Amino acid sequence: MRQFLYLIGVMAAIGRLPNWEQYFDLSRRGLKYSFTSQICILPAFYFIAQIASEGRAELLGVTAPAIGLAPVIIISLVYLLSFSAVAYILSMVFEKQDRFRAWTIVRHWCVVFLVGFVFLAFLSFKIKLIPLPAAYGVAFAAYIGLLFIDIRLAQRIGGFDWGGATLTACLITVTGLSLLLTGVSQFG
Repeated sequence: MRQFLYLIGVMAAIGRLPNWEQYFDLSRRGLKYSFTSQICILPAFYFIAQIASEGRAELLGVTAPAIGLAPVIIISLVYLLSFSAVAYILSMVFEKQDRFRAWTIVRHWCVVFLVGFVFLAFLSFKIKLIPLPAAYGVAFAAYIGLLFIDIRLAQRIGGFDWGGATLTACLITVTGLSLLLTGVSQFG
C-alpha cells in the first residue's frame, strides 16, 4: 500500500502541507521505482486510446479503426520521458541539479494518479456509467491540471520563482504536446 502514501505525498507536495518528503522514497531506488511506475501505466494509455476510438466511431456511426499497440506505447513512452529530459536540462542550466531527483519522483507519481483517474473515466464510459464527452472532459481536465501541477512542483520542489516555474511548466507542457502530436501524425 505504498502507493497510498505516494498519493498523500502528491497532495502534500502540490498543496501547502509541510514535510511532503516523508511520503516518498527520494533515493536512487525511489527514482527507479518511479520510472517503473511510468512503464506500468503504458497499458492504460492503450486502453484509453482504444476506448476513445470506439466511442468516437460509435457516435459517428462508423466502424472503429484498429489502434496499434506498438504506436500507442511508443508515443506514450516518449511523452512520459519528455518531462525527465526537459527537467534535467533546466536543472542543469539553472544549477538546480540537487532538486532534480525529488522533482522527477513526485511528478512521476502525479502522472500515475492522473492517468489512473482518466483510465477510470474511460472505463466508466465503457460500462455505460458516463457519456463519452464526460470521459473526454476528465482527460482534458487532467491534462490541463498537469500544467498547474507542473507550475506548483517547479516552484515548490524545483526551486524556481513564480515566473520561472510558470515558464518551466509551459515548456514541459509544450514539449510533451509537440511530441504527442508528432507521434500521432507519424503513426496515424
